[in-house]
Amino acid sequence: MIFAPRPRRGRLEPAILGLIFVGLSLALILTDALWRWDQLLFDAHLKFWTRPAPDDIVIVGVDEVSLSTLGRWPWPRRIHADLLDRLVADNARVIGLDIIFSERDTQDPDNDSALARALFESERSVLPVFMEPTRLGGPLIEQLPIPPLTVAARALGHVHVELDRDGIARSVFLREGLGAARWPTLGLAMLQVAEPGRWDDLPGVRRGQSEPATSRVWVRDNRVWIPFSGPPGTFQRISYAQALAGEFVPGTFRDKFVLIGMTATGTGDSLPTPVSGNLQPMPGVEFNANVLEALRRGFTIEPLPLGWRSALSVLLALLPALLYPRTSPRGSLVAAVLLLGGCVVVSSGLLFLHQIWFPPAVVLLVVTLSYPLWSWRRLELTVRYLDRELDRLQGEQASLPRAREHRLADALRFLALVLPIQAWLVKSRTGEEAHNWKGSPPPPPPATLASGEWLHADGYSWGACQNVGTSSPRAVVGIRWSDSVPADDRIRYLLSALLVTPEAASPPPKTTLELVEARIEQVQAATARLGTMRRIIDDSLQHMADGVVVADGFGQIVLANQNAALYLSGDEKSSIVNRPLLGLLTSLENYPSEELHNGLREAMLERHAVQMDARHRDGRDLLIQMAPLEGPPEAPGGLIVNLSDISMLKDIERRRAEMLGFLSHDLRSPLVSILALVELAENKRSSEDLRDLLHRAQAYTERTLQLAEQFLELTRAESQERGRWQAIDLASVAIHAFDQTWSQAQSRQIHLVQRFQVEAAWIRGERDLLERAILNLLTNAIKFSPSGSTVELVLDRVGDQFRCCVIDQGRGIAEEDRPKLFRRFQRIGGGGPHGVGLGLAFVKVVADRHGGSVTVESAPDEGARFCIVLPSNLSPDDAEAL
Repeated sequence: MIFAPRPRRGRLEPAILGLIFVGLSLALILTDALWRWDQLLFDAHLKFWTRPAPDDIVIVGVDEVSLSTLGRWPWPRRIHADLLDRLVADNARVIGLDIIFSERDTQDPDNDSALARALFESERSVLPVFMEPTRLGGPLIEQLPIPPLTVAARALGHVHVELDRDGIARSVFLREGLGAARWPTLGLAMLQVAEPGRWDDLPGVRRGQSEPATSRVWVRDNRVWIPFSGPPGTFQRISYAQALAGEFVPGTFRDKFVLIGMTATGTGDSLPTPVSGNLQPMPGVEFNANVLEALRRGFTIEPLPLGWRSALSVLLALLPALLYPRTSPRGSLVAAVLLLGGCVVVSSGLLFLHQIWFPPAVVLLVVTLSYPLWSWRRLELTVRYLDRELDRLQGEQASLPRAREHRLADALRFLALVLPIQAWLVKSRTGEEAHNWKGSPPPPPPATLASGEWLHADGYSWGACQNVGTSSPRAVVGIRWSDSVPADDRIRYLLSALLVTPEAASPPPKTTLELVEARIEQVQAATARLGTMRRIIDDSLQHMADGVVVADGFGQIVLANQNAALYLSGDEKSSIVNRPLLGLLTSLENYPSEELHNGLREAMLERHAVQMDARHRDGRDLLIQMAPLEGPPEAPGGLIVNLSDISMLKDIERRRAEMLGFLSHDLRSPLVSILALVELAENKRSSEDLRDLLHRAQAYTERTLQLAEQFLELTRAESQERGRWQAIDLASVAIHAFDQTWSQAQSRQIHLVQRFQVEAAWIRGERDLLERAILNLLTNAIKFSPSGSTVELVLDRVGDQFRCCVIDQGRGIAEEDRPKLFRRFQRIGGGGPHGVGLGLAFVKVVADRHGGSVTVESAPDEGARFCIVLPSNLSPDDAEAL
């Protein structure tokens, strides 16, 4: 078969869809149209990435209890100094104050001095810097702590957090400042105090070189996204008032990062975050604690660069265009689901394993849209193809209804031969008789007949044939029965099949639903017709008496029936489809390879039918006929091979040849000798000479008579009918045969022994044939045994079979002579008396006719053992009669 190239449309359409998917992906990425969905997906990931809060970060919160205990905010700065002294005394590692000290205490300047002293002596305190506009829409300024505090603090860090477009805090700039990004975030400043020199190389998205860096511009750099440890309240908290009063276990703050800030509700220092729940924002001090923890653990998240994001999105968006054309409709749905899941897995894997955020919303949308778009295109092409093919089928069957009326009459003629139909009538749709009624005119048919249904009454049956989509009947069928209307379901089924007519062209569908339903009905009808035709072909092929094989132009079997499998492989249940024909043909015995090659060449190339003989391994003779099978012009033609079992014909030919040989030699030779003796007798005058000639003539005559009797006995055994069999005792039959050979054994001085291990051996068969078969075995044993030896007749039972054996002590039989023992007219050489070659053939025929077998055990100079094995096949009636 020559494979045609794929239609250009089939290659172009996936490419166009791929370009659409790529263009849509790039447009969505560049316009950032799905930013909200990406942020929702990012937030969902963070909610699944929670982890236990570290033990070495403690928040000292200005909560409601502290405000009620210490009074209104702001508190005197001496209180903060006392808290610092407490924390330093408990060996806190770094202390970060998320409290603004941008103005002096005008009421008590000593409070500023006390706080400056505490900051200076702690050598581990960090104060905040924040950005503030001078006026609405005015320039920005940096708000630092008052100079004494700035000098006394170990480091400064900004606490500015920029919200995303949806008002959620997800990221932070590690460095910010006016004119230059010189201020680290508060958490980074605390880490730089704890581990100087480690934080020179910072993660995050860097500031673009094109951005201006002037003293009037707030510059931000190293942006990172924060993987929050959990919802608000995850980090360890201690009330400000409790810590100030020393109500904590000593060592609570030892070697820990301590952040001090507002945690009371309604103070304004809170941020909405992805992990905030129940409308509970996260305090700014806890946000800084999450930044500190993320930086220290190296868990900061960075977005995938735009170039890599675009490339990965384009790759994932192209996969539907690559996979859908190579999968089934169900496979396309599975592929779409797998692609959606794979996109989520890729995004989650990059986030959880490498802390890189790949926004998947664009790819998810493109893949989601790709399946209905692809399904629509496939459905559109399928409907168009079905329209063309079904229209073509409708055109080819346009003449079928008219031919159906003629076949209807033919069917009624045939059914009249097998059903009790007395007369029948077919009328056309115009009311005219299309086929005459047999006998007297029928009564008028009923006025109204439902299409496809029969009306049975008073020995008559009336039916109407009608096309689908029409209201008028095409033909009226009337049947008069010989007796009453048959009630057999099979007959009613045959009658209902008469009313099946080809479908007429239905009106064009007006809606999409009608279109789909109409195409489905047409496809179902076409499928049903194909299924019916395929079943007819399969049944016809399987029930053929010959073996039939259909092979393609390369010798591969594409169709075969059971008989072909039996003839070529020896097992009718085996499948030879998709196997090479040449290998099966050459496995036959006695098959000339040169004749096979010539036959194949003549059938395949010269397109001629050829035939040849072969023989199967089981002895079956076969006639092989090969004929070319025409195929389409662009493909090589195939071959149809017919295998006929001609074993019976070959057997008849062999028997005819044996019969001719028997008549021409074995019967002719004694008769010629008798004629010669008669001529001699006419010239002999001495009575002694004449007596000698008469003795010779008598011997030749007896030999001829013996040949004729044995041949007749063999023919009678082959034609014996089992219906004439009766219950017989095989032991009694064997005794009679034994008695008939006693005198022959005595004359040869052979000791004849009878050894029966059963008293009776009842079987069903023909007594005379069995007695003659046992007699032949005994006679042969005596004939080929030396004087003084012993011949035994043994009868025993083995399972459900009786075994009658004759054992001699003669010269034995060579192994190469055993296959010829039971053939007609076959004599075994080696000296000694010779027979005509029918005795053992008769024994085998008798055993086979009785459903048994003959076995031989022998070796040269060790005698022979011939056994007739017969089944105990008495019927229950015979057993009861006995």
